[in-house]
Amino acid sequence: MRISRYFHTLRHLRPIQIYSRVQLQLKKPDINLHQTNTCRSRPKYWIRPIAKNNSLIKPFLFSFLNEEHELNSQYSWNHPEWKKLWLYNLHYFDDLNARDAEKRNDWHKVLILRWIEENPPPVGIGWEPYPLSLRIVNWIKWVLAGNTLPATGIQSLAVQVRFLRQRLETHLLGNHLIKNGVALLFAGIFFQGEEAEEWINKGMAIIQGEAKEQVLADGGHFERSPMYHCIVLEDFLDCLNLLSSSGMNEIYPSEISNLKKTVRKMSVFLNDILNPDGSIPLLNDSAYGIAPEPAALLAYASRLGLHDFAQNDTAPFVAKEDFGLYCMRGEISQMTIDCGRIGPDYLPGHAHCDTLSFEFWVGGKPLIVDTGTFEYSGSRRHFDRSTASHNTVMIDKQEQHEIWGEHRVARRGYPIAPKLKQEGEGGVFEGGHTGYKRLHGSPLHFRSITLSSNESWEIRDKVIGKGEHLLESFLHFHPMVECRRKSMFIFETTCGAQPVVFEIFGADSALLEESFYCPEFGKKTRNLRLRFSKKGKLPLEFGYRIKSRPLASDLTT
Repeated sequence: MRISRYFHTLRHLRPIQIYSRVQLQLKKPDINLHQTNTCRSRPKYWIRPIAKNNSLIKPFLFSFLNEEHELNSQYSWNHPEWKKLWLYNLHYFDDLNARDAEKRNDWHKVLILRWIEENPPPVGIGWEPYPLSLRIVNWIKWVLAGNTLPATGIQSLAVQVRFLRQRLETHLLGNHLIKNGVALLFAGIFFQGEEAEEWINKGMAIIQGEAKEQVLADGGHFERSPMYHCIVLEDFLDCLNLLSSSGMNEIYPSEISNLKKTVRKMSVFLNDILNPDGSIPLLNDSAYGIAPEPAALLAYASRLGLHDFAQNDTAPFVAKEDFGLYCMRGEISQMTIDCGRIGPDYLPGHAHCDTLSFEFWVGGKPLIVDTGTFEYSGSRRHFDRSTASHNTVMIDKQEQHEIWGEHRVARRGYPIAPKLKQEGEGGVFEGGHTGYKRLHGSPLHFRSITLSSNESWEIRDKVIGKGEHLLESFLHFHPMVECRRKSMFIFETTCGAQPVVFEIFGADSALLEESFYCPEFGKKTRNLRLRFSKKGKLPLEFGYRIKSRPLASDLTT
């Protein structure tokens, strides 16, 4: 079993990923301590970027991912008992460019000098390429905001960039490689000379090449996580800001033009998929509080002269077919459906078992939610990625896709003919996937979702194939939603002031149970989950209807 799992995981990797992993183990990068103090003059037209979230509470006390720790010794930078993602955040230096950062300027100066002294190259997490890339950009943004790096800071920055140049994350690719490219571009424009020119050219080549690879035709990011879509969009906006403010328009006219087109596509995509409150759907590895808020991203694009979404009305029916996201909007309710690939085959690390899952809002309030993402490592990681944590169907208690480890997927399914069509004042979504085809009888799951003109919804699941199987479907309610059983298969909820009734059909049993909702890293809140099941020989059908006022069957119960 383990051999099969490794085979189905590794067979999708690109040759460069395998080669780069081997190279990382065998080749140690040089530590180039060559002195440099040659910097370009500060750009004249640098436009205020998006402010980060405050994370430095008081000198050396940090809050990331809803956890607080104090940097009380040089060993705290790599504390073995603190989560790696928390330590990554510690090394990012986001607080340099956070809200009211100028009030903590003295703290920041001390922190920079302390990092240099206590993190000699190439020791520790801070020298891994991803935190290295973010720190390089944050230090340079801090200077662009009007601060001054001491001579030791400039020298350290150059050493960090040289090290990164030898440690590009081609073993991972995806958004990590974009971060590397952005850091090289920032460093190349910050410094000057032949070395800096090479950094600019390499950074620009990465950004241009990965924009073509990673941004889909519909404008979505190919890892299919709305959170990472926002992260990459901010990176590209920062690059345009830097290039324009540094007078690079005549040197890189076609590259800047291409990047502007990419940013426009990504901005339109983001605007089209937002929830009623302006938040992102929590699909795949997504959480609130990590990426910039969508409104801040669209405002940043507007400040750069790229778009103005202030007057934009979102269409009632939106199909992002390349990303695999489908939005259906009625007068008081909205459903966002996931029927896309779990990610690029060579990079499914942020994938969840959420194919044919959805989020559902009524009266501008969340009613049915995605469980979210609590952590990237630890006991909850598998649960958050699991089929049972999403509003979809599980067969024979097996996962839709063979998730394992923290970011691995072995055998995975693919979408089957998803489509969304408007019918009068309503609409219908239809789609399926092959995730369970590996099971005996080769079952295939299909789902249709119908929005009627009277604002009622019907979700109908059909599983075809051979043999006898157990089907289980899940609905996860927002923690603020009350749910009461009215009869064996009728449940009434209250979403804000709006009563909503769920009527299950075709099932053998229904159970209301406790679960957890994790909209942010490190944050979990108890909520209710409705699980209903059906067992028998395929084909099988079951489902439920949702109405914002009592059903006729409910009135007679």
